[in-house]
Amino acid sequence: MSSIKLKHASGNSMSLAAPATNPASDLELKLPSTIGSANQLLKNSGTAGTLEFSNGLTYDGTDLTLGAGRAKLTDESSGAQLRIGAAGDFQIEHDASNTYLANTTGDLVFQNDANVKITAKTGGTQRFRFDSDGLKFGTDTAAANALDNYEEGVFTATCSNSVTLHSGHQDLAYTRIGRLVTIMGQVRVNSSNSGATFVINNLPFVCANTSEYSDLSIGATRLYEWNMPSGGYSVVCISNATTSHMEFWNNKDDVAASAVAADGNGYIAVTLNYITT
Repeated sequence: MSSIKLKHASGNSMSLAAPATNPASDLELKLPSTIGSANQLLKNSGTAGTLEFSNGLTYDGTDLTLGAGRAKLTDESSGAQLRIGAAGDFQIEHDASNTYLANTTGDLVFQNDANVKITAKTGGTQRFRFDSDGLKFGTDTAAANALDNYEEGVFTATCSNSVTLHSGHQDLAYTRIGRLVTIMGQVRVNSSNSGATFVINNLPFVCANTSEYSDLSIGATRLYEWNMPSGGYSVVCISNATTSHMEFWNNKDDVAASAVAADGNGYIAVTLNYITT
């Protein structure tokens, strides 16, 4: 017998046919012991090659493998198409226009044991790339051009030559973006150590040492209740390559600049941009 025909009361029938080729051994098809719409295994969808389940599908095996083809979830009107986890808290949703990844109970963590590369494109053009070097813009792949550092904070300035600062007037703010560091704020001298040279010696990052004088940075200053050095036109602050020092110099006409001496109880406000290593 190659098939069993089950005839409907109205005349039409359904056949249960044997395999097209001879199986290696006898096979068995077991029917469920109970019936009912809530536990119905499957029903005919009316479309060839499809299965419909009456009340969801639960898979209790180990691995579910697709040997060929792909899983296609087409409903775009009911929220997340894919939910993972006992509570379904990791969700992937596509709403016909946008795609969303969400973890509704905790952090969403991307982790890879090899090199990580995340890119974003619009209109087929790469807008940025994030990899082990840092953030790169456009189609740039050069490690030297990657943005790999951001930091901001406040540090308590200290001085060389036994010069001290007033408590409550010794903090400076800084922001670092990549290699560029900005220092700003105002300090007040407590002890000048008899007019010793004024140098702030603990910038938060070491000043770079590049070719020739390309690392030299000059910043603005304002003196308040400070004895202005004689014979000068302006006081500037500069970064000192390979050190964490900010020096202060008195600019003069057609002669060498001179170092600024500390002045007890005087204030000095600064803004300096410099590059670090």
